[in-house]
Amino acid sequence: MRSIILFLFASFIFTGAFAQYREIKKLADRRFDEGKYFEAAFNYEQLTDSSKSANINVPTYVGRSESKKKLLEERPYIYYRLAESYRLYQNYHSAESWYAKIIENNYDVNYPLTRLWYAVCLRANENFDASVAQLHLFKTGFKGDAQFKALAERELATSILAKQQYTSHSLTTISKVNAPWNNEGGNYAMIKNNAAVWLTSTKYSPTAKKYLSNIYKTEAGNIGTEGFVKKDGSNTEYGTPSLTKAGNRMYLTGWHKNGSKVSLAIYYSENVNNTWSPLKQLNKNVNTDSYNALQPRVTEDGNRLFYASNKPGGQGGLDIWMSNLDSNGDAVNSVNLGSGVNSADDEETPFFDTAKNRLVYSSKGFAGLGGFDLFESYNENNQWLAPKNLGYPANSSKDDLYYFQDPNNDLKAYISSDRQSDCCLAVFELNEKSIYIRGSITSCDSGKVLQGVKITLINVESKQLVSVTQQNANGTYALKTDNRYNYQLKVEKDGYFTKTIPVMLKLSTDTLYSPQICLQRFIVKKPITLSNILYDYNKADLRAESKTALDGLIDILKDNPTLKVELAAHTDSVGTVSANLSLSQQRAQACVDYITANGIDKNRIYAKGYGESSPIAPNSLANGTDNPAGRQLNRRTEFTILGK
Repeated sequence: MRSIILFLFASFIFTGAFAQYREIKKLADRRFDEGKYFEAAFNYEQLTDSSKSANINVPTYVGRSESKKKLLEERPYIYYRLAESYRLYQNYHSAESWYAKIIENNYDVNYPLTRLWYAVCLRANENFDASVAQLHLFKTGFKGDAQFKALAERELATSILAKQQYTSHSLTTISKVNAPWNNEGGNYAMIKNNAAVWLTSTKYSPTAKKYLSNIYKTEAGNIGTEGFVKKDGSNTEYGTPSLTKAGNRMYLTGWHKNGSKVSLAIYYSENVNNTWSPLKQLNKNVNTDSYNALQPRVTEDGNRLFYASNKPGGQGGLDIWMSNLDSNGDAVNSVNLGSGVNSADDEETPFFDTAKNRLVYSSKGFAGLGGFDLFESYNENNQWLAPKNLGYPANSSKDDLYYFQDPNNDLKAYISSDRQSDCCLAVFELNEKSIYIRGSITSCDSGKVLQGVKITLINVESKQLVSVTQQNANGTYALKTDNRYNYQLKVEKDGYFTKTIPVMLKLSTDTLYSPQICLQRFIVKKPITLSNILYDYNKADLRAESKTALDGLIDILKDNPTLKVELAAHTDSVGTVSANLSLSQQRAQACVDYITANGIDKNRIYAKGYGESSPIAPNSLANGTDNPAGRQLNRRTEFTILGK
């Protein structure tokens, strides 16, 4: 009788626990389906045998064999949903642990994407070798949808690139901004405007009983308690501020959630007599019905607005768009920046530097280190150049967004990243070391240091002049720059050929670059012999080595775009006068044809064949015998500067 009572008591306890288990599972599933992954993870964790929660005891299967079987069957599902919940709210460390348990218990048989997501978490946690290994295993065993195979290939390239970037040296340093406001919750999209610092911060709202975002202004490093937008009791959130240089107009994003759906729009406010006007939503040129517009970035002059949107007319997902603004701050039009900037995936958080025509933004659609990476693109002749990844440490294996160039320091920028967090963005500061280009310019003929040389540093991507200096009285020069871009040095002096040389500043540890440069002197109408212009006997066809020699002249003509030259060919005295004249003209023309085919205007250069009429050495010796050395000197090709 006592045994029966104990059995019935245990069964009663189990029945209650099992009912509680079913309720928690139902709640977890609903939250997962609504996209509330943080809450879903909490509930799924309660259903595991490793749960530390005091709210539920996982049933221990007393006396109910059918329920025991059901719970065991559900364990792979619970583990997988838990891992997915952690991954989808970007707690990659916890997600990695649960994906590993799924694989250890062979539960991945029913969840074939497990290894792919496990590899993603390993990469996000900077375990690149393990990520690569898991991706190879996934590619070998996965028989499903081709889109996941393509994703695995992208992730493989990402992990390999990330490892290379993380192990390379950089003159850029990164550190988390040391401020009280940057320690708790989500803090991101920081900007500076005059002496003020603005940012988006996520704080707990006792009224709404959840975390909500708003825009805050910091004072002496401390964040204000009052958000920029006064809350009206709704669950609308605000963030991503952007101000004109004068600080009289702010653009921002407002959004609210309805279940798993998030609606976002761009608003603006005017500062009149230190009072901000009520928010006004931008017109339909920006905010299109049923689509999202977010993350505005206004240019300093207030004339243009860059933003992200998923509205029709893009390349896919969120794209970067640009609108011209009227005098009231509203949008006149809206233009998608096209496939040169946007991909089929998401592009977000634009920043535009008007002075440099430089766009910096975040993308998931181009080769990167993982998550959102920062890219830059220059606008040249109304065309966007191919985006370039900013590399490590600006980018990490996680999300890197909201680039903002310090308005007072070209070597300092701010980004928002979750690289040190399992949940939230924080603000980081990028600092680049200066690089010095130092040296002296000499004469190619004498080797002596030249005076009065003009040296110009040019950004190859933007074509902008970065710095101009003169070689000083000591015959030396110095330029200060950074290592973010590819540069050229343009070196000029009257009476010498201007020379442009590439400056390779992708240095890892050295902050001094000292190129050796010499300039070649020229005198108008004085011929200069081109070495190694060779032809086959009685032929005018250019040989390969002749083309290589002419490439040097092409460089001179490109560096000196005002020069006009004569290209002359000469022969020795072997053969008839008329035959030599004809052959030399053909050879000179062959040289000119090659030069003009390589981008030199035909009006700047013309061919002249002199035959044997202008020897520079005797073809015969004084005793009448042949002079092979003299004939070799006479068989030559020259160019003469006719004028500048």
